[in-house]
Amino acid sequence: MRSKEEIKKYLSKYKYNNSSIEYVIKKLENSKIINDELYIKAYIYDKINLSNDGPNKIKYYLLSEKMDENLINNYIDEIDEEVVKNKLNRLIDKKIKSIKNCSGNVLKQKITMYFINLGYSKEMIEEVLSNKNVDNSEEGVKLYNKLYNKYSKKYQGYELENLLRQKMYQKGFDLSEIKKNID
Repeated sequence: MRSKEEIKKYLSKYKYNNSSIEYVIKKLENSKIINDELYIKAYIYDKINLSNDGPNKIKYYLLSEKMDENLINNYIDEIDEEVVKNKLNRLIDKKIKSIKNCSGNVLKQKITMYFINLGYSKEMIEEVLSNKNVDNSEEGVKLYNKLYNKYSKKYQGYELENLLRQKMYQKGFDLSEIKKNID
């Protein structure tokens, strides 16, 4: 399927004049080959079911293609929120597994920003994340042991403690919380 705007861009690329372009578009519309409403509906359905894009990203793309905002809003509103939440839930599970060496807060921030950029609402992301266990204390313990083994050969006492604290804070971990898990 193609939209009016895509046909206009395509024909103007080959330097057709405006009257010819309008004539072609009218012919295509009359023969029901071009229908922006069906295009919007099909585009939204395909993107929701076949891509990782969220409703906001889909809407902004269609608006950038100069589609009717009222039609876009109507079809976006028809999307079942549970379908979007289930999709987001699966995507967040995958993203949590892929991000290593981050504390729970940093992990939440990264996930939130990633999915906002994909077009999901912050409220929905936070709602789904509230049901997830993003506590990476075992990752923090692994990182602490790795850093301790690396720097204990060069530093001792207060210097070692400060260096470990600094490195752990850089990754978003609280050294005092990690030490509780070690003991």
